[in-house]
Amino acid sequence: ISFFLIRVLFFFHAKLATVSIMSNDELQSDEKNCYKPFLIISIAGLLIYAQAILFPFSNYDDYSFIVMNSHIHEISFENLKTLWVPGLYEGEPIYNPLSYTVLMFLYAIGSGDPLPFHLFNVLLHIGSACILFKILLSLKVDHKVALIVSLFFIAHPVQSEAVAWAFGLKDLLAAILALSAFYYYLNDRKNRCLVFYLLACLAKPSVLLLAVFFAVYRLLKDRKFVPRDLVYLAVSVLIVILNQIQSHVQQSIHVVGESTVSMSTNNLSYIFMVPLAILQRLIPYMPFPRFFNRPETVSQFSMITGMVLGIALLIILIELYRRKKNDSICGLFFFILLFCPVAAVVISNRAFYMADRYLYLPLVGLLMLIPQFLTTKGRLKAATVILCIFAAMSVYNARQWQTNESLWKSCLRHGDSTWVSYQLAQDYYQNRRFLQAVPLLEKVAKKYPNNLKARYHLADCLNKIGDNNSAITHLKYILERDADNTQAKKLLAAIYLAQ
Repeated sequence: ISFFLIRVLFFFHAKLATVSIMSNDELQSDEKNCYKPFLIISIAGLLIYAQAILFPFSNYDDYSFIVMNSHIHEISFENLKTLWVPGLYEGEPIYNPLSYTVLMFLYAIGSGDPLPFHLFNVLLHIGSACILFKILLSLKVDHKVALIVSLFFIAHPVQSEAVAWAFGLKDLLAAILALSAFYYYLNDRKNRCLVFYLLACLAKPSVLLLAVFFAVYRLLKDRKFVPRDLVYLAVSVLIVILNQIQSHVQQSIHVVGESTVSMSTNNLSYIFMVPLAILQRLIPYMPFPRFFNRPETVSQFSMITGMVLGIALLIILIELYRRKKNDSICGLFFFILLFCPVAAVVISNRAFYMADRYLYLPLVGLLMLIPQFLTTKGRLKAATVILCIFAAMSVYNARQWQTNESLWKSCLRHGDSTWVSYQLAQDYYQNRRFLQAVPLLEKVAKKYPNNLKARYHLADCLNKIGDNNSAITHLKYILERDADNTQAKKLLAAIYLAQ
């Protein structure tokens, strides 16, 4: 691993040296060298995520929204109508028809094979990093620093989930379209900016506050509000209306027997855990993905730490405003505004839920803070070393998505979660590894005794390994609460018949 990191370090330094003597304008005008930064970004992205191209679908929503989703299995007017007319698609309460349309075409290209999905994800990730490089040049950032920052976007471990996960295409597609809109906004190409912003919102509505960021950016840079920016806000209002229509569609997603409850004091306490959860992902300290964090209890330490971090962020914003660091303020506002729409998911009414993909696009805002620190050669070298370490961690993180077992085991190593245990148990159950599934299903049944589906799987596993008495006990428990459960009746009858 050390040898690999050193080789990558020398590679990047050699490539940077070939373009370091050129100014930004020369780099953009020189036809022989303008491609080199994009070539470096592409090579880095492929080195890290080429392995993900051959990964199978995971049972983390890939089967629900891709493999078993009949609305994307055939390119037809009826399917397109179902996806694009608000309220007709019952698979998700969010209106994101563009993402499902792209999934439909990818499914047709590969006839349901996962390779086109993963390949497209990797290409989207590389494309987003290239657009970020162009954005930084438009912000008058030194081209060498801009390249380092773009490589951080490629290599940061928090990006692994969105890239290595097939259904992460929503986040990747929305990100590249939103970054394109931002680039055209900076270069006063208003019509193109509007088109890409609308497409980004149709890919995933979590980017709708980008319109607010445009207004904030204009106020900080020019000290004025441009009436034309109201057009972007109008698009945001339209997207909100479409999502309100879609949200009324009944969604049938089963979640491990966790009942929906109203917001309570315990739920509100999750708000203070958000800053700590974000910090844990931005500064990775464990070499496995932390895309899932659903603790059974909220620790007082986490709440206090989160409150301190939140207050610290507010103080930093005030201090940056006092020192007139507009670029840094814009970066922080980009992060905050692009993260706010997913805060409703993070602070859900079931439990605290945090996924790495929620930070995929907001990370750009924090990366916009880096250029002001990379002012010396020593800092550039230190940043390159950190970059190589992040790249190695991303390679390891992406590898966790190679199989369902490796994915859920990596999550359990990070923290004990009943939901994750159930996902791993389902994988064992589907692969007829009943002995390994039993302790996990027993844990789920103990935590959520009214989850009859998990209890049926437990009874079936116990029957398969020869523990018929325990299987009968669980089946009777199911029938006491659901007398019409046909599966439980059939299995119980089969056990009695065998006896």
